[in-house]
Parts: sequence; C-alpha cells; structure tokens
Amino acid sequence: MFPSTLITNMTQTSSAYTISGSGKGHGVGMIQEGANNRANAGFKYNSILSFYYPHTVISKVYLPKVSY
Repeated sequence: MFPSTLITNMTQTSSAYTISGSGKGHGVGMIQEGANNRANAGFKYNSILSFYYPHTVISKVYLPKVSY
C-alpha cells in the first residue's frame, strides 16, 4: 500500500492497478516544483508523468454521466 492517507480505493486485476483518491500529489512521488520546471522547459504532460512514474500506462477513463 502507498504511504498516503488520500487514497480512497485501490483495485488490482491480472494486468493493472487502479488507484483513486484526492489531493494534489503529496505523498505519492511527484515533486510539483520539478514537474512545473519540466513543463516550463517544454515537456508534455505524458513525458512528465512517465518521468515520475516509470513503467506505468496513462489512459483516459470514461465515467458514465449521472443524472439526478
């Protein structure tokens, strides 16, 4: 388990982990100032995330619309 109290759910399949939570990145490895510096140097978000979280796959998750 990660050393963060902001994780609300974590599931595992045979090929992936899915981690949900809140916060602004504290306690999970990304240094915000360093990420900002990389962005200012022209790096794109996927390159920055790959730098801080190597061997991960970045994908978009589509959630169904909720109507009340």
